[in-house]
Amino acid sequence: IMLFTAVVLHAEPNIESQTPAERRVSQANQAIAEAPSRYQNYNDLAFALIRRVRETGDPSYYDAASDAIQISFSIDPDNWEARKAKTELLLGKRQFQAALEEAKSLKHRLTHLPKNPHCQACQEAKMKQVCSRRGAFQRPTERFGQLITFDHMFSAQARMVGLSGELHAF
Repeated sequence: IMLFTAVVLHAEPNIESQTPAERRVSQANQAIAEAPSRYQNYNDLAFALIRRVRETGDPSYYDAASDAIQISFSIDPDNWEARKAKTELLLGKRQFQAALEEAKSLKHRLTHLPKNPHCQACQEAKMKQVCSRRGAFQRPTERFGQLITFDHMFSAQARMVGLSGELHAF
């Protein structure tokens, strides 16, 4: 935590003269000081430091961003924002192949397509898949609501949402 504070303390004379990235770094450092066990604070710091590199052209901020991402992963290894920050960091460092692999991993964890034989969720879904036949539910009903069926919904892209912004459906 002290490392991150030392990186940005040299440029904090007053709020009005700070760049947007400097303000975000300051806010993230303050949030870390208040709640050091929240992984989102470290994610915010990493994104702010990556943005700071774009502002200044100083790649030393990448090292601090990498440290923030590692701390975030140590708190919660499965957090998505840290994975996105890691991908952005790799792109900034021009490590395009590693960034592509990380992005493919993110997309698979979201959609589970194509099926991966080494993915636990893919294996569980395949084991639970039951063969169904067309017309299997054609039987007489006596009242409304006696027979209920559900269909799976599949969104081809991560950014697809419902008409009113819904992210989940059943």
